[in-house]
Amino acid sequence: MLLWFRQAKIVGKIHNEKAILLLDTGAEVSIVDTAFSRKIGCYIDSIQIQDCMGIGDKVYRTEG
Repeated sequence: MLLWFRQAKIVGKIHNEKAILLLDTGAEVSIVDTAFSRKIGCYIDSIQIQDCMGIGDKVYRTEG
């Protein structure tokens, strides 16, 4: 069986840096890549940690 879907991607800017953004209106949080966050000068609060799970059973940890 072939599954077909489209992702809602847009090109935008964060702190005047070009970024490809994936829109997910059902998400509880928004996630930005750590390297990109540092590149644009965002402060990452390492005390704030959240475990997330997407499709499948793999859990990943976010920071900031």
